Amino acid sequence: MDMYASGAMLQYAMATIADEAADAGDAAAALAALCEVLAVSGSASILATPHAGLATRLPALLAGGSGSQGDDVPLLAARAIAEACDTAAQWASHFARHGAVEALCDRLLADDCVELAEEVG
Repeated sequence: MDMYASGAMLQYAMATIADEAADAGDAAAALAALCEVLAVSGSASILATPHAGLATRLPALLAGGSGSQGDDVPLLAARAIAEACDTAAQWASHFARHGAVEALCDRLLADDCVELAEEVG
């Protein structure tokens, strides 16, 4: 993936993730795109990304759960957080400050979240 394509995909993903009115399908597609970009980007690219929106929104999507959101949304949000922290460890404190640790623990302790526990574990 070239830099232009990854930049465009990142902009799309961030705009969709920031939209709290986005339906589960759109949110899942945006999170999948974000995970793809984070997996292939270097730490310099990720550190240049504005983290404030992602640091607040990804933990909220992780905590969201079933019902109005699809089951894939929390799983993809957890994956995006893991990809971001794996590539740029500096992001971990931003996610922690916005409730990612608590959201992840709550999801892992939920009976209906075996898939997420297997992904993280």
